[in-house]
Amino acid sequence: MAGLYQFRIIFAKITNILFLKDHKINFHEQNYIYGLANKFNYFIAHRVFTSFPNNYLKSKEIFVGNFFTNLEKKYEKLDNKFINILLIGGSAGSLELNKFLSNQLLKIDRTLIKNFKFYIQVPKKFLEEISREYENLKLDIEFFTFNENLNFKDFDLIISRSGSGSLHEILYFNNKVYFIPHLHSRDGHQSLNLRYFKENSYSLKDFEIPISKKISKEYLNSLINPFSMQKILCYLTR
Repeated sequence: MAGLYQFRIIFAKITNILFLKDHKINFHEQNYIYGLANKFNYFIAHRVFTSFPNNYLKSKEIFVGNFFTNLEKKYEKLDNKFINILLIGGSAGSLELNKFLSNQLLKIDRTLIKNFKFYIQVPKKFLEEISREYENLKLDIEFFTFNENLNFKDFDLIISRSGSGSLHEILYFNNKVYFIPHLHSRDGHQSLNLRYFKENSYSLKDFEIPISKKISKEYLNSLINPFSMQKILCYLTR
């Protein structure tokens, strides 16, 4: 996929030089550091839109934040009687997250477990393996592979990877979240994304499984901007 993306950028630059001189090449970098392909693309792009602010933005860099598009969707309603916990880890990364969660739950008083409801993302091919992790815990679990209507705002605890999209979108709605970077992410970018949030005092809770129902509060800060796409379009069309 990255190779095809790279080819398109190079092809666009060639046509830009030879035929379409008024056309501009722009891209958006989601992570704190440039990916390998975008390190090269930076030199041929006219503008680079970034998700993370920097005190030393280069002349072609424009900070817009990260964008997400589900602000107007109809979200699933959660049962308020339970302490609702979401684990969302994407593809193979959710294996490690689930091992982490199941180990933590072994430390919880068994009388409290009945108050929890879990929503756990599992790639289909790992469902059997992961479900075995929870067999002896007698949990109320709803496994899913993909759900674009997750109601981040109303969960009492979210456990997630620290990809840029996850950090921005989850923290826009909810600050009761525990992020675990994928250690094998390319260039360690998930660790760097998370470190930026920590160093700048954005909300990141230590791991805590709530023992009683708490009222969620909406969380918003200057770094998280769900309207980044509109900002990009504004720069491109002015």
